[in-house]
Amino acid sequence: MNRERARWLMARARSMSPAEVAYRVEEKRRRLIARRAPGAGQRAVTERPVLPSVPGLRLGVDFIGRDPQVASRWRRQANQLAEGSITALGQAWPLDERGLPDWSLDPVSRRRWPEAFAFDVDYRTPHDLGDVKYVWEINRLQYLQSIAASARVEDNVPLGQLCAAHLIDWISHQSPMRSVAWASGIELALRVVSMLTVTTLVADAFDSESSSAVVQSLCEHGYWIERFPSRYSSANNHRVAELGALFLLGVTLPGDSLRERWATTGRRGLEAEAGRQILDDGAGAEQSPTYEAFTLEWLGLCAAVADALGAPFTDAYRWRLRLGAEHLLALTDAKGNMPHIGDDDEGRVLADGSDVDYAQSVACALLSGGNTTPQLSLRPPQTRLRNALLGTASSTCQPPRTMRTFESGGYSTVREFSSAGTEILWVFDHGPVGYLSIAAHGHADALAVWLHVGGEPVFVDAGTFSYHADHAEREFFRSTRAHSTALVDDLEQSVQAGPFNWRAKAAAVLLDSRRDLANWSLTGEHDGYRKRLGVGHRRTLSRMADGTYAIRDELIGDDSTTHSVEIGFVVAPTLRAETTRDGWSLRTESDRVADLAVLSEGDVLCDTTEVPYSARFGQRQLTQRLRARVILAPGSPLTTSIVIHDRLADELSAAAQRPVATSRT
Repeated sequence: MNRERARWLMARARSMSPAEVAYRVEEKRRRLIARRAPGAGQRAVTERPVLPSVPGLRLGVDFIGRDPQVASRWRRQANQLAEGSITALGQAWPLDERGLPDWSLDPVSRRRWPEAFAFDVDYRTPHDLGDVKYVWEINRLQYLQSIAASARVEDNVPLGQLCAAHLIDWISHQSPMRSVAWASGIELALRVVSMLTVTTLVADAFDSESSSAVVQSLCEHGYWIERFPSRYSSANNHRVAELGALFLLGVTLPGDSLRERWATTGRRGLEAEAGRQILDDGAGAEQSPTYEAFTLEWLGLCAAVADALGAPFTDAYRWRLRLGAEHLLALTDAKGNMPHIGDDDEGRVLADGSDVDYAQSVACALLSGGNTTPQLSLRPPQTRLRNALLGTASSTCQPPRTMRTFESGGYSTVREFSSAGTEILWVFDHGPVGYLSIAAHGHADALAVWLHVGGEPVFVDAGTFSYHADHAEREFFRSTRAHSTALVDDLEQSVQAGPFNWRAKAAAVLLDSRRDLANWSLTGEHDGYRKRLGVGHRRTLSRMADGTYAIRDELIGDDSTTHSVEIGFVVAPTLRAETTRDGWSLRTESDRVADLAVLSEGDVLCDTTEVPYSARFGQRQLTQRLRARVILAPGSPLTTSIVIHDRLADELSAAAQRPVATSRT
């Protein structure tokens, strides 16, 4: 065992309760049994089975496939496959002379992951094989979903046969438990959806032998997911995915007592997780809007299938879907952009190509069946494959000027419109780091702010970039410096303990809110520095006048000891910051967007630094971070005044369309 692996195990053990420790010991025993008997999940298939079909999916694809733009997008992806490559996460996988991928190839490192017992493959610590996310991505088989849809709407037999060939080739090369593709339940769950999509849309492309192989493989997937569930500190969106896959397998595979059990386990588990992972105010417990959208997509798709079967989920379950969707839309600006908060690995359940408005797409679809008109953005999301089951929004309207606080989730949003009609959206984070003991997908962003003007980002989160390839990179993108908040004495507000864990987590709270929209304010505080420095950080975000805002930061403590305080704002890479006498001016290529001035009793040093920024997983560029440093004692505030020049909204939008240089992992 290498040193990195040992550190990860120790940190994870510290996050476990005694009950979880006992569970992990039992899980280890089950894994050892699986090593000795990898085929324990096999079921004899003696005759050609009926391929499973997802209720409602064929009719839904036929309906949305009438849209020429949708059909054209599916066709483009089919053409790309025919031309010899598959693209996902910004990377291209080459195909061999048969038009098939190497299922173990990492497209970045160009190395192959080993064929070994799944639980022996160390994918958590960095090595020369690359980030496991890439090899997992191709093994999700999600690229086949839109191609199968294209074959369906075009009645294209050869294209359907190509989908079947890829699926059968995967089954023949990725034996159960014998590769990294079998190392994580969420990967199996997403692959189940892809396999069921293909068998639903192009069933005629499978002969008797291949049908038996597919049903056998689906049984193996169900057995694995039931045998090795994500529990305790791992029971986040992974658990929702596993339960969703069990439910879908249980209701689509030809019935026996085993599959009935899967359907029952999946349904009961999803009902429970909907109440845990979508909080009472609609916020996602994982402190990541895109992971909330991912969870909601699973919950919504399973609800749609249950409806098609005439056995709907409970009203409480469906209410959580609506609450979650409304929360996502509260974070969405007039052009469908949403602040990057927490992790985003671009996970999708039903996927068809680039999906930059993913969270909005899920939210709008979930609200489309209600009796009231959803408050959608001025730029509606594109119709996607998921709309075949979830439905599509029928109307749009401008979001109202409003201030909302999500107390359980720990977010406040303010959406207002200037006298010139420009939308200004603020998001203020006063919530926990993340969900469960390890808070796997949360960032050190307590009291951070995000700002969008005219539908374009101004203050941003630095993004996610990678999960496993480089722990130093992972550490930065989760750090306090990667967010628009404050550091005290150059220390992180929350202390990391590996790529998906924390040694110490700041607890934030909303202390006060003034809800007069002409003169609103929000005040929050976190305790991330209390134990180490004896002080808390308090921040107030307030509206001073039309287009003018103030952020007041101060330390809260019992003595007069001074501390170095650094206020940072990560700026969208479409903007350029110029340092002024008392702050900064943010500009596009031709004009000002906003002016910031910093005031304090002490001497303030204002400058800018370059920091990494990742707009999408695996892509990285540099952007500017505004930095104001001052020595403060508790009770002495530092105030940042922000004046927005809203007449430049059109220029902002134009800047956002210009290409920017990126580098890949």
